[in-house]
Amino acid sequence: MAKPEFFTVRESFIGSLKDVEVEYHKGEVVPADDPAVKKMPLHFEPLLVRGGEVRGEVEQATAAPGEKRRLRRKPAAKAKAAPAKAAPEPEVAPEQPAGKPISHASLRGE
Repeated sequence: MAKPEFFTVRESFIGSLKDVEVEYHKGEVVPADDPAVKKMPLHFEPLLVRGGEVRGEVEQATAAPGEKRRLRRKPAAKAKAAPAKAAPEPEVAPEQPAGKPISHASLRGE
């Protein structure tokens, strides 16, 4: 059986690597070459999935402190603009002569 490429953390823990405090959470996936896996192997177990072991690289989702991440955004597809629909005309009450109060009857057209 080949050596596992990834491990999962058995239980959350805080450890020290080269005088730097590191924190790992239960279920977190780490590559086999992670220094913590080599220094504290009892905290990790091989990552197994249905059909065998996982192969490939794990990408870190966020930048570490002081690290800059490259953004690789795909150019947005140019969509054809749909013709604008005209807004419906609002219903307006019939005009009343100035100074004359509006009554419900005048709104009903009586």
